[in-house]
Amino acid sequence: MQQPAFSLVFDFDGTITLQDTIANLAEVGLEAQQFRAAHVSPPWPQIVETYQRDYAQHVSCYLPGVQDRQSLDDELQFLRSLRRVELRSIRLVESSGLYKGVTEEMLFAAGQKAVRYQHVLIRDGFAQLIGIAAERGWRTSVLSLNWSRSFIRGVLSGYSIDTIVANEITADGTITGPVMVDGNKCHAELATSEDKALALSHLITLDGIDREKLVYFGDSVTDIECLLLGKGVILSSGSDSSLIHTLQRVGFDVPGVWDAVPESALVWATSFSDILKSGFLEQLCQHTRVTTQP
Repeated sequence: MQQPAFSLVFDFDGTITLQDTIANLAEVGLEAQQFRAAHVSPPWPQIVETYQRDYAQHVSCYLPGVQDRQSLDDELQFLRSLRRVELRSIRLVESSGLYKGVTEEMLFAAGQKAVRYQHVLIRDGFAQLIGIAAERGWRTSVLSLNWSRSFIRGVLSGYSIDTIVANEITADGTITGPVMVDGNKCHAELATSEDKALALSHLITLDGIDREKLVYFGDSVTDIECLLLGKGVILSSGSDSSLIHTLQRVGFDVPGVWDAVPESALVWATSFSDILKSGFLEQLCQHTRVTTQP
């Protein structure tokens, strides 16, 4: 009997990769401006410091506070409120001139170089999972808040990925929202969990994805809404991650992948290898095949 055609959608930073790649992406701009003898103002460390200060101030002033947000709706309202903080940071990056003159070709090459020199590390088991997906005809997509789709394409150039949806850096130094697979922009810049969920919903419609056969992989609170649109798999070094704590606080059970059952809406694992070894995806296939039979 033919297996159901699953759709696997992956976050990029901290999910496919072991760590966030923002510093690697910033380095592309810094090297380009050094070559052009151009000045980045404010300098990158100050941009990071400004963002961290702005973020901390927003969190400290936001009500209800973290421990008083006991429902999913409360948490989503908080996460969506961060859009102003994220966009202020993007505008500061643009005005600094960090990416002036940086082309998509340069970003793609930088992504390839980052992997070649192990400046960006891919999480264990990802290659095997992508290989299995290709063998079984499962669709694979990447959905990321990362500033450059071209950089992601470079990092993942050794893997067979059907679709990559992310922001892009243009040669004039601006950061623009993604172009979807139909050639249209579905949104402005992707900056929050809501933006990612809107983009994923658009992708589901365009590709005719069955949400019963959608598995989303993420690692941070910006993945919450996407994780809940299908089956959600959280990548984390342990059960004490901020994302897992947040989900538990608002009422969700998040078992480890070894303890999960096919009915589990959310699970967590330390690597893609653990996901494959646990048999969770096999159980999910079997369960979906049985429940979708006429």
